[in-house]
Amino acid sequence: MTVYVDNMKLKAKLFRWNGTWSNLWADTTEELEDFAEELGLSVVSMVDRGYTTERYIINEQRRKHAIGKGAVPLQYMGAGTHKLIRRKRESGRWKEKDE
Repeated sequence: MTVYVDNMKLKAKLFRWNGTWSNLWADTTEELEDFAEELGLSVVSMVDRGYTTERYIINEQRRKHAIGKGAVPLQYMGAGTHKLIRRKRESGRWKEKDE
């Protein structure tokens, strides 16, 4: 199992924070939660929990920290991201957004 971080690097204001944002992904919910906890993220901040697209949105500082802790960089919405979502879809463990 692996944790991934994409290079979306979207400049935006999320809630009250301005920043550059990317996504933290994993093969399993448990792995994603454990890694996010190591980065100081709250479990309640997970986006799309239980869906194939579940992830955390993280700022650039946390993105660099995640890579330093072993997260595998992915191209934003590139082949790696699509393969991850496909694997999750095929496992049948996650819901689809249109369900």
